[in-house]
Amino acid sequence: MPNNDYDEFLVEREKTLKNRIEGEFNTHLSNVLNRVSPSFFSKCITFFNLEPTHLFLRGIHTNGDLNAFEKFGAVAEHYSGLKHARSVNPFESSWLDRIACSVFQPLGNGIPANVYSDVEAQAKNAYHRKIEPLADTMEVNL
Repeated sequence: MPNNDYDEFLVEREKTLKNRIEGEFNTHLSNVLNRVSPSFFSKCITFFNLEPTHLFLRGIHTNGDLNAFEKFGAVAEHYSGLKHARSVNPFESSWLDRIACSVFQPLGNGIPANVYSDVEAQAKNAYHRKIEPLADTMEVNL
């Protein structure tokens, strides 16, 4: 029965992560958007407001059509894209660090990596279903 106990543990951890996302994600995203050091701010004020990641995160944060789980999926998708980009400028790189440390790490504390990855994939799918509602039902005609 130890395997059954472990399966129950994984289900419980998945519920915990989903509850954290629903309850804490918007706060963590706000913290990322509002945390700007004075030196960074003074050097980059004109560029900062035009930064693609900043604009994307601000848009996701203020989007009333998305719930916290879908927003989490959107941010995870954007983060993955940045992380796998061939060249990332220093400004985008700083966003990677902020998102990882201020959003993903607090949500994932105590969650097994495989559970976190599964929930992240579910959130990305939920986000895509929301922004592309016909994607699940469309047929491709070749």
